[in-house]
Amino acid sequence: MTWQNTPTDLQTAFQHGKIDLQGQFMLGSNYTFLVEIRYKGQAFAGVYKPQQGTQPLWDFPAESLAGREVSAYLLSEFLGWSLVPYTLLRE
Repeated sequence: MTWQNTPTDLQTAFQHGKIDLQGQFMLGSNYTFLVEIRYKGQAFAGVYKPQQGTQPLWDFPAESLAGREVSAYLLSEFLGWSLVPYTLLRE
């Protein structure tokens, strides 16, 4: 099992790149958007879920979805499963 501590090009782009909205996924209870992220001449497709667009659930603390999604990614990577796509919190 290895834990990757060095960011990849994709991770760096997602952290620092310019986000351009491409479209919205219409099905689902939360706002979810298809985006293109541009950084240093490269372009990546991604999914953007604004924290303000989440609906409260009775069985989870309010505004906890983003943190739970990031935690799922980190745990999957730590265990070497690589089941969850790269996920981050970004302002």
